Amino acid sequence: MTPLQKVASWVAIVVGVVMVVASIGVWIVVSNTLASQRITVSEDTSCAAGDDVNGPISAYCQASVIDRHTP
Repeated sequence: MTPLQKVASWVAIVVGVVMVVASIGVWIVVSNTLASQRITVSEDTSCAAGDDVNGPISAYCQASVIDRHTP
């Protein structure tokens, strides 16, 4: 393995770790922001009906039903 390949390998590992940490941080911020708004998923959605919107998945479910009702 050449020195350039070693550096590239370490850079790829560091970038991967940074991306994982950043995605966890974004998930936490989005979840806290949505939970503070106290939104409930509509009953006529196909997923998470009646649950609190407190994360990206329940937000997606609520957005899908809003999209369906919007002309």
